[in-house]
Amino acid sequence: KKGKGQLSVSDKIDKIVTNRILALPIFALVMFLVYALLVIIVISMFFRGGIVGTVLNLLTWVIFIYSWFRILSRNYAKRSAENRWYLEKTAAIRKFFRIKKRQQSERKDYKYFKCPECGQELRVPRGKGNIKITCRKCGKQFKGKT
Repeated sequence: KKGKGQLSVSDKIDKIVTNRILALPIFALVMFLVYALLVIIVISMFFRGGIVGTVLNLLTWVIFIYSWFRILSRNYAKRSAENRWYLEKTAAIRKFFRIKKRQQSERKDYKYFKCPECGQELRVPRGKGNIKITCRKCGKQFKGKT
């Protein structure tokens, strides 16, 4: 136990692992490494002894030690930079799913059309019948049924 105002090691680890931004990348990395270890262990069962078995066994231990090194690393600046890199690389995927989630939640009130000219997504209120839709981006008009 620590004095007032000081966190225990467990509390510090909890603070990092349950962080709003770092939690998902840390979890994804750990899960990947766990599954990689599992696959290598299963494959190494078929190659007992010999050079292949030795290499797979060594690879298993290297991944295991590296994963614990990364989990317990205190180089916060480097982990933060890796997290920023991860968020930049996955931004398009996350945006796609965020848009699809919004469209799914609004499906009873709006219908979505794609402009045949420029491909812009257009949202139109449901229940208006056959209407002429004008694209805000390119100005093309087309008909659609809501």
